[in-house]
Amino acid sequence: MDRTCALLVIAGALSAVGSGAAGQTHLYDREYPDIHYLRSEAADPVARLGRQLAVGERTLAWDTERGYLPALLDALGIPVSSQVLVFSRTSLQAEHISAATPRALYFSDDVYVAWVPGSDVLEIAALDPQLGPVFYLLPQQREGGARAARQNDLCLQCHDTYSLGGGGVPRFLIGSGPTLRSGVSAGHGSWLLTTPRTPVEHRWGGWFVTGRAEGL
Repeated sequence: MDRTCALLVIAGALSAVGSGAAGQTHLYDREYPDIHYLRSEAADPVARLGRQLAVGERTLAWDTERGYLPALLDALGIPVSSQVLVFSRTSLQAEHISAATPRALYFSDDVYVAWVPGSDVLEIAALDPQLGPVFYLLPQQREGGARAARQNDLCLQCHDTYSLGGGGVPRFLIGSGPTLRSGVSAGHGSWLLTTPRTPVEHRWGGWFVTGRAEGL
C-alpha cells in the first residue's frame, strides 16, 4: 500500500473488522497485551453514540445531499465551522477525491469526521481515554438507519507507526506534499508528515487554504 494512503488530520481514516486472519493474534495484542486494544470496549464519544444507535436510543436524521453527515456532526458536538478541505488522495476513499471533490474534514478536541461527495461511507476517528486513536466507518445507507462500526485492520495499515517506520501504535497523521489537481501525488519522495516544527509554508501540499502567512 502507498505510504501516503491515509495521511489525514484526523483522521483519520477505515474497513475490515476483527483481528486479522483466523488463528492469528493482532500485532497490538502481541506487543502491548496490557492495553487489550482489540478486545477492550471503547469508551470514546463515537463508541458511546454507536451503542445508542444500536439499541435504538438515538437515531440520526438523513440529509438528501450529505447523508448522515449533518446529524452526525451535531450528535458529536463537532462544529461545521471546523471544516478543512484536502484534495490529495490520501484516504480509503481515494477514488472519489480530487480538486473538484475534496475530502471535507470536521473535528473537535477528540473526534474527527471525514466526508467525500459521492462516497458511500463516513470515516471517523476518535481519541479514547484508554486505547488512544480508534477508527470507525459509518455507511451512508438510509435503509436500516445509521450504524457506526469499529475498524481494526484496514485503517491501521496506515494509521499505525509500524507502517510508517515508527514504534507500532495507532496514531493520527497530517501529511503534506505536491499534489496534482486529480488528487494524485506529484512525487512521493517529497511527502512529509507535518508536526508543529514543520515550517508553515511546507504544511499545505494537497490542501485548500485561504488567508496569508509569512513565507507564503
